[in-house]
Amino acid sequence: MLKDGIYNIEEGVKKLAKLITPLPLSAEVTTNDLKEMVEQAKWLASLAHNVVIKIPVENEFGLPCLGVISQLEKSGIKVNATAILSFGQLMFAAKAGATYVSLSPAGSMTKAGTLPKSSPTLWPGWTTGISRAN
Repeated sequence: MLKDGIYNIEEGVKKLAKLITPLPLSAEVTTNDLKEMVEQAKWLASLAHNVVIKIPVENEFGLPCLGVISQLEKSGIKVNATAILSFGQLMFAAKAGATYVSLSPAGSMTKAGTLPKSSPTLWPGWTTGISRAN
C-alpha cells in the first residue's frame, strides 16, 4: 500500500473498505504472538463493517492459530484463514469457524521450491489451476 501513498494503516483500511463496500476487505495481522493477533484483529475489525481478518493457520514458528480463528469468529469477527498448505489444514480452519479459507500455492511446490510445470491437482478431486511455462 506504500506504493499507493497509504502510510497509515487505520486511514488506509477505512478508506479502502469504504471504497469497495459492500465487498469484503481482508486486513492482515502482523504478529506471531497469539494474544497480540486477537488484539490486532479486534482493532482492525473495528475500523469498518466489511473488514475480514487474515489469520495464518500456523504462525511463523509453526504454532497453530486455530484457537485465534475460533475466538474471533465466536466474537463476530469474520476471518480469512491463510497460508493453508494441506487438505488437513483446510479442514481444521473450516472446523475452527473461518469465514474464508485461502489456499497457498506453496502447497503444490516441489522440495526445490518451484512450482511444477503442471500442477492439476493438490488433492484427488481438487483442481488448482496453477501452472507455469517452462
